[in-house]
Amino acid sequence: MPRGGLLCTWLLHGMLLTSLVVPLPAAAASQALPFDLLRALIGNASTYNHIRPDADGPPVTVNCSLYITSLGSVEETTMDYTVTLFLRHWWNDERLAFTGATRLGWLDLSPEVATSVWKPDAYFSNEKSAALHMVTAENMMLRVFANGDVFYSVRLSLTLDCPMNLRQFPVDVVKCSIYLESYSMSTRDIVFRWSLENPVEYSDQITMPEFKLGDKTLHEDCTKNFSTGNFTCIRATFSLRRKIGYYMFQIYIPTLLIVIISWAAFWVNMESAPARVALGMTTILTMTTQSSGSRTFLPKLSYATAMDVWMTACMVFVFAAFLEYIAVTYALTNGHDLLLKLAECKEEEAEVDKKTKKKTEFGEKVSSLAQGIDNVSRVFFPICFLFFNLLYWSILLVVLSEGEE
Repeated sequence: MPRGGLLCTWLLHGMLLTSLVVPLPAAAASQALPFDLLRALIGNASTYNHIRPDADGPPVTVNCSLYITSLGSVEETTMDYTVTLFLRHWWNDERLAFTGATRLGWLDLSPEVATSVWKPDAYFSNEKSAALHMVTAENMMLRVFANGDVFYSVRLSLTLDCPMNLRQFPVDVVKCSIYLESYSMSTRDIVFRWSLENPVEYSDQITMPEFKLGDKTLHEDCTKNFSTGNFTCIRATFSLRRKIGYYMFQIYIPTLLIVIISWAAFWVNMESAPARVALGMTTILTMTTQSSGSRTFLPKLSYATAMDVWMTACMVFVFAAFLEYIAVTYALTNGHDLLLKLAECKEEEAEVDKKTKKKTEFGEKVSSLAQGIDNVSRVFFPICFLFFNLLYWSILLVVLSEGEE
């Protein structure tokens, strides 16, 4: 095609496209204008230099709040917990103030544009691992208001450290904290503050089968002093009351029944050694297994917990029941030996001297003593165990009532 014909064809196409363009209404143009200006402002190094607002002035005050959507996986062995939350920041950056009417009074920036906006360098100092949610898009929102106020929210899943005092386990109250600090900016440049309204909120969908979330959350300032300067820090502490139901059915009731079963030996015939020995050894081994299993919930602690006290007491009662049969067997064996020696005596009963009569009386007393030990144990062991239970559960009830406060 000749060059002149090709030029004419382009001109015709251009005129056709121009005729198809529909002009935007004036309102739409005015709504798009603030975003265009803001985007141009952020991209202009002379007006927005990507350092903190008012770099030569007082520190930037950043109001913070948390919205917790889930709590779970509180691990005693590693002393940490997992949480999913929305981290919210609010500060003012006059450089981002814009003019022009918008329908809602603010602009929501896309993640691509938001990466160019200055944001606080907040981090969780007690974090073990973290993940930023990216499905189906990056879970981040940055909203700029006309007066330069900036609202920044991001959704995170965290595993946070939570030191625990387990002396009252399993009726303890676990207190866990969330530490939010600035990593590189000292208090000369930035200061974190909890929002005055609802600094920490919890979703109604939070369910924890092993814990009950406390009603109060403590909000504190924990600004820290390092060799490089003072760094702003805020802390939120919440309490988790442990539910005892699981441990009642898995630990307390089974061990209680094992102790009661060990008392059945007191009603077995004293001369039935295989039955009483088998019963005693079985209960001891079962208690040992239960005691080892109860420690799987806990780390290697250097102090005793409330469950350790219970398991130790149950082990002592079961072992004492086994030792009781040893005492009965010893008394019974000595009595039988004396009677056996008397049976081997070839003298007639009428000619038995006084010394032999004394031996006969002693052997009978030993046999009655063995039976008496069983009779006393039938009452003594249950009373002692009942007294221990009254003392143990009374103390636990006091601990539970203090925890509710």
